[in-house]
Amino acid sequence: MNDKPKTTRPNGTATIALKWIAGVAGSLLVIILVAAATAISSQGTRLAVVESEADGRDKTLARIEKLLIEVDKKVDALK
Repeated sequence: MNDKPKTTRPNGTATIALKWIAGVAGSLLVIILVAAATAISSQGTRLAVVESEADGRDKTLARIEKLLIEVDKKVDALK
């Protein structure tokens, strides 16, 4: 006769529920990872913008100083 031990298989509904829960958990994990990556990326962009604004201010101040020096030279030449 058939002496093989019977293996128990999970109920079809339980399997579907476990797959659904695993899918939802996986989706949430992906959402969290994407949100974290976006936050990190946008933080880097914000830092780059601040750095470029600071560079722009420094360059503007350097141009203003050069113009003031030229104006002083022209004023001295008129005296």
